[in-house]
Amino acid sequence: FDFKHLLTYKKLRIISGLSVNHIREEDERIGWIFDGIADSINTDFTITNSAVYGQLEYELHNINFKLGTRYDMNLIKYLGKGWKFDWGTEAYNISINNSEEKEDNGLSLGFSVLNKLTNNSNLYFNVYKGYKPAGINQSNDSLLIVKNLREYASETNASIEYGVKFNNGNIS
Repeated sequence: FDFKHLLTYKKLRIISGLSVNHIREEDERIGWIFDGIADSINTDFTITNSAVYGQLEYELHNINFKLGTRYDMNLIKYLGKGWKFDWGTEAYNISINNSEEKEDNGLSLGFSVLNKLTNNSNLYFNVYKGYKPAGINQSNDSLLIVKNLREYASETNASIEYGVKFNNGNIS
């Protein structure tokens, strides 16, 4: 669900919200997997993302200011099962079971200024710090992917952007 609230007072807009998403992903594969190391893989990911966010917007003459933030809370539960061929006994008798849980939280921030020069052109300046949550790669056991490679860390990205935008309907 996504609950969003908007409050407007003259030229000031305040947006706040809460978002909760629950995703379940199941995958089943049979055959030559991981270069023959596994013969079947059944995985189950349960991903829960909760976030609170807010944004302030203010207009002063032809200049628009925006300041926003978002705090994400992520939980991933992983269950992997499958079979490996045992060349010693020539049978599919090595069962693989694996489960992991990973929790990660992060903050995103943004600030932008847009100066409307004409109906067709703008000057803009943006500063952002983004966040991508950590996670778990799909695999069957620690023999297939070393544990420190199976999990990946969260990522952040900082950017500064400025420029001129022009749009006359045909050219942009």
